[in-house]
Amino acid sequence: MKKIITLSAAFLVTMASFASYAPSRLTVEATGKNNTRVTVDETTFDKQVGENGTVFENLAPGFHTVRFYQSGRLVYSAAVQIKPMYELSIVLNNQGKAVIDEQPLDSDDARSMQYNDDAGYSPVINYGDFVGLKRMMMAERFDQDRLDIAKKAVDNSTMSSVQVKEMAQLFTSENAKLDFAKYAYGKTVDKNNYMIVCNVFPFGDNKADLTNYMRNYK
Repeated sequence: MKKIITLSAAFLVTMASFASYAPSRLTVEATGKNNTRVTVDETTFDKQVGENGTVFENLAPGFHTVRFYQSGRLVYSAAVQIKPMYELSIVLNNQGKAVIDEQPLDSDDARSMQYNDDAGYSPVINYGDFVGLKRMMMAERFDQDRLDIAKKAVDNSTMSSVQVKEMAQLFTSENAKLDFAKYAYGKTVDKNNYMIVCNVFPFGDNKADLTNYMRNYK
């Protein structure tokens, strides 16, 4: 009983911090190059850089891996930290060197980023809280206990596809992974990137099951 009370108290403290959502934004630009693509956190996002640059909205504050590709060749890679309520700008010049700058978001920008087409208001778990959540899950011996914690976290905040994938990888059974992946889909801010969650399943049946669930989700 003491263990249950302790875990419940720790969970409530963690969930209280989850409720405070601080949006962040990343803008990227490549001068003098038309055929440039940029990825953030590998397959999380993948966009063609336009003439006026590209904007990545609603990124969870914390560390992100940014890579620039030109004509299919990697020309720049860096791990950058985006602070809550900040916009980070990366401009890649013709010599393959990047100029990085950050500016605080004003209140109007912050309010506009709290909404998206998929889920309305989106209090995405920040980096520090997400690390704490994973530690809580890893402290449990059984998948059912991990699943209970993960589902409560999803109920109290939205997730990115990368976060869902990382959480799904903490389960030992395929059934628990699939259960959580389905449960979290409706609360994920970037559903268009959810195929990366399918990659945690080594067997085709479970991957097909999740893909079919996504296709028919309403």
